[in-house]
Amino acid sequence: MKRRELLIAFFVLVVVWPVSVRAQQSPEIVPKVGFVYPGSKEAAASRIDAIMSGLRASGYTAPAQVEFVARIADGDPARIAPMVEELIAKNVNLIIANGPPVLHVARSTTRTIPIVALDLETDPVASGVATSLGRPGSNITGVFLDFPDFTAKWIELLRESNPKLSRLAVLWDPVTGPVQIESVKKVAGSLNIQLVTLEVRRPSDFEGAFSAAHGVADAMVMLGSP
Repeated sequence: MKRRELLIAFFVLVVVWPVSVRAQQSPEIVPKVGFVYPGSKEAAASRIDAIMSGLRASGYTAPAQVEFVARIADGDPARIAPMVEELIAKNVNLIIANGPPVLHVARSTTRTIPIVALDLETDPVASGVATSLGRPGSNITGVFLDFPDFTAKWIELLRESNPKLSRLAVLWDPVTGPVQIESVKKVAGSLNIQLVTLEVRRPSDFEGAFSAAHGVADAMVMLGSP
C-alpha cells in the first residue's frame, strides 16, 4: 500500500471511531462519509479502497452501517468546489479532503463539519489552516507532511549521480503551496544549480512541461501533488 493510501486508512480509523460509538448508541443513525479526490478516477480507486479498509477497521462491516459518498474531480480544479458543496448539501458527517486544493475549498465552505485532511505538500500553520500544531483551533485534523528534507535530498542525489548537473527542471503544482519549491531553490542555490520551474496545474499541462524541459535541463524533479 502506498503512503497516501496507508495514511488515509489510518486516519479514517482514528477519526471515525467516535462517530462509530455514537452510531452504536443510536442504531437508527447511519453516518455519511464524504470524500473528494482532485486526481484521476484511476488513481482514486486505491484511495477509496484504503478508506473502506479504515471504515471496516472502525466497525463498519456492512454498507447499511455507513453511507460513503465519493466525488472525483478527474484533474479539473474547477469541479472541486461544486463537489464539496454537494457533499455538504447531502449532510455528510465527515469530509475526507485529499490534497491542498480540496482542503482549502472544504475549509472555506464549512467550519462545522469535521474535515480529515491528507495533505503531504503544505505546512498547516504556514498556510493558515491551523492556528498551531498543539491547538489547531478548527474543524480540521489529519496528516500534514510536506517533506522538504526529502525534496532537498533528491537534488543532492542527482548531483552525486551527475557531478556536471547545472540546470534542473522542476515540475510544481502551485496549489500545493511554496514549501517544496522553496526547499528546492535553497538546495539548488547552495549547489550552484540553475532551476527551470514548470507549473503543472492539471494533467493536460504535462505535455507542455516536458516539451519545455527537453533540451534545456540536465535532469528533472517532480514535486509532490495529489
